[in-house]
Amino acid sequence: MSLFNGMLDRIFKYPDRVLLTVWLLYAILDFLTVIIASIHFDLTYALVNLVLGFALSYIMYYFLLPRILMKGKVRDVLWILFLVAGITLIKFLIIFSGDLGMVSFRVVWMELLRVFQFQGLTLMIWIPMAYHILLSYTRKMEVDLEQMNVLHKSIQLGPHFVLNMMNEILSKSKVGPGSLFNEIEQFSMVLSYSYKDTKLENSLLDELQAIRAFIYCQRCRFGDKMQFHFGEDVSESRIAEVPFPKMLLLTLLFDVFKHGDYVNDKFPCQVRFEFKEIENDGSELLCFSISNLKGSHFELQNSGFGIKAVIRVLHFYFGEDFRLVYTSTEDEFSLLLTIEYG
Repeated sequence: MSLFNGMLDRIFKYPDRVLLTVWLLYAILDFLTVIIASIHFDLTYALVNLVLGFALSYIMYYFLLPRILMKGKVRDVLWILFLVAGITLIKFLIIFSGDLGMVSFRVVWMELLRVFQFQGLTLMIWIPMAYHILLSYTRKMEVDLEQMNVLHKSIQLGPHFVLNMMNEILSKSKVGPGSLFNEIEQFSMVLSYSYKDTKLENSLLDELQAIRAFIYCQRCRFGDKMQFHFGEDVSESRIAEVPFPKMLLLTLLFDVFKHGDYVNDKFPCQVRFEFKEIENDGSELLCFSISNLKGSHFELQNSGFGIKAVIRVLHFYFGEDFRLVYTSTEDEFSLLLTIEYG
């Protein structure tokens, strides 16, 4: 299904070109058949058939079939009958130069069969296109649902994290200000970002700043016990202009503190954030990597949220321009996400 859907994505990216291509191939096949079978044909008659047949097919393709089969407007079948009668009459006036007395029952019957054949061909093209449109709409709705899950999860970005951070701030406020201002500032930045509407504009810099604030808060909580290395190589002015879906990287990072061992001084957690230009290509590449040991509290639970949901949202926004690979063994977890901005 994935290969089939990918094929439909490529084919129906330009649906009008698909219709035109099929009609041209049909005309070429018809012409070759006439040549091979040595059948006499009238070029004017053939071109009139082709042009008017395509016109009717175009109207069916874009207007009548969607209204009848997708919107249930069955009364539009009458329009088809009027169009068939009108286009056939125009064809006869052109071919017979206005002398309709030459039109016999046999000619009318053959023309109606030809119309039926042409519109059958149109329907064969339209059905997979309609399926593709409905499938794309369904996938978009599924992604919207996943985004709501991301939003819901971000609102609950962990009650455990929020309460512990509040307790940390409360205890420090009793003994004096110290770094209390910075902690409140960074903590509020994480909260503000987590409550941000997913429909609002969001940049890669917004995501990075939230990650920095989140790591700062965790260092305040765990102090020297926290074994965590975070590296970055970015130009803030550049990534401020680069769009990015909210909370995705922060969601992946949050799992380090949910499932990982972040107090092991021999194997500290490693997180790397890079955004660089690809040489000789003109594109830019985001690289985000995570490597950490699993904590003793790790439990594999299929919650329906996490990496799979992140992958689906990434696929919606970046299509084939991203790669996310991860390895999870009994003791260790590693992840690499790359996104190419062309």
